[in-house]
Amino acid sequence: MKLVITLLVILISIDYAFARQKCSMDVETSNISLTWGSYSSSVPATVTMRRKKNANNFLCYLYSYGFGPGNSGSFEQRYLINDKGEKINYNIYKATDNRNKLREIDEVSQTSEAIWGWNLSRNVNYANQFDLKILADQNAKYPSGTYTDSIPVRLYSGLPFNDAVLEDSRTMSISLVIPPEIALSLVDVGSPFDPSDTHQVMDFGELSTGESLEADLKVLSNSGYRVYMESENKGNLKNTVENSNIKYDLYLNNKKKNLNKKKKVAEGNNSTPVSGDNYRIEVRIGNVSGAKAGTYTDNITITAEAK
Repeated sequence: MKLVITLLVILISIDYAFARQKCSMDVETSNISLTWGSYSSSVPATVTMRRKKNANNFLCYLYSYGFGPGNSGSFEQRYLINDKGEKINYNIYKATDNRNKLREIDEVSQTSEAIWGWNLSRNVNYANQFDLKILADQNAKYPSGTYTDSIPVRLYSGLPFNDAVLEDSRTMSISLVIPPEIALSLVDVGSPFDPSDTHQVMDFGELSTGESLEADLKVLSNSGYRVYMESENKGNLKNTVENSNIKYDLYLNNKKKNLNKKKKVAEGNNSTPVSGDNYRIEVRIGNVSGAKAGTYTDNITITAEAK
């Protein structure tokens, strides 16, 4: 019995004496800043490591990376988030395949889910590439703003499943900016948004007092917006030959608008539906008594800006 106890103590002492020490490695990673529409769906990124001292163990020649889940808390689906809580899905993958999602070392089920390699020299930078892929339709309209995520990047000496020891860590910041986009369309009453239809002619023919015509103004925006109108003749139809005017009134969603100068006539605080916000325009002719014969016209310019 004494012999068995003695051997057990010796084995424990040997295991403790050879417990693996850190290998003096450090990691660097660059932040990723993207602007919507200016990149391909897969964006290359790089992590770089170096060993600062001579290796004291064979495993110090080997290294591997772990990547945290970020905002989502899930390696299966990461997402970028803006200050309103709106999300855009993305993920990070081992370079070139866009199949194997990178994970933290203790979550890796196969080596293809990790970046790993070997470093034979000290104070030499070893770079490894991986891919970030935005999993969203770039033709869709997402609310404008800055979407961000922060991913912990951890460098280990050793390989996954082989006594990996944490050496260093950094946080990689990812940001995606979606600029404001606003489009206007002037269409016949009840017609859908048409990006090519930005001009509407209201032809009253022979004018009569109180006569009116209508059209729809559609606003499509991924942000809050303001809409302005400006009348060339300050709310009057002007005779193209004679010195004569006929006043008219313009209503937007049944509210009369003053066209004496450029004026804000509508606004929205958030992004619009995919069909756009609709504003019914009505132009109502004033008193035509005593007006000289001829053709009367006015031009109204409609503009919009992001809030």
